[in-house]
Amino acid sequence: MAYGVRKIAGIGPVVAKKLASAEIRTTDALLAACNGRRERRLLSERTGLPERQLQKFANMADLMRIRGIGADYAELLGASGVRTVRDLSRRRAFNLAAKMSTVNATRKLSRRAPSASMAERWIAQARELKDS
Repeated sequence: MAYGVRKIAGIGPVVAKKLASAEIRTTDALLAACNGRRERRLLSERTGLPERQLQKFANMADLMRIRGIGADYAELLGASGVRTVRDLSRRRAFNLAAKMSTVNATRKLSRRAPSASMAERWIAQARELKDS
């Protein structure tokens, strides 16, 4: 499911306008434009945004492809060490839920930390996406 880029944590009106100048308005368009190092460099030149920042936004957009993961959970996953769908597919649900709970208790990135069963569903979807 594609979201508007403003749904990604850290993208405000100024950054969204820079991305829009490069015809990037959705998370799917952002993923396509940041598909490789060369593409990120070109997008960085077109928008004036640092490549590292574009990579962070693309990683969050990647995680948001999973049903049930919105901007808050994508940011929480990133803070818990999960950067991409591939990273998520390699995790164990119980350990990931515990880590997210600990991170969320200190950083308050989400109203509530996801349960182990939610993490299990996300991991299963990530494995399907990774294999397709």
